[in-house]
Amino acid sequence: MLSLGFKRHMDWVAAVTYLGVIILDGAIILLAVILNPLARKRREAAISESSNATAVATIDEDQIQTSFKAQKSLDEKHL
Repeated sequence: MLSLGFKRHMDWVAAVTYLGVIILDGAIILLAVILNPLARKRREAAISESSNATAVATIDEDQIQTSFKAQKSLDEKHL
C-alpha cells in the first residue's frame, strides 16, 4: 500500500483491492477473537453435559440391576 503512494499516478484499483483485503483480514481476526471463546465454552458445556448424562445412565443401570436382584431374591423366597 505504501508503494502505491509514492508513484506519480495513483493506481486506484490496486488501492481499493489492498484496502479490501486489509478490511476483510481485520474482520476475520475480530470474529476469531469474539467467536473462539464462545465456541470453547459451548464445547466445554457439551462435554460436561455428556459426562453428566453418562453418569446418570450408569446410575440408572445400577439401580435397575439392584432392583432386578431384589425382585429375584423375593421371588425365590416365595417359591
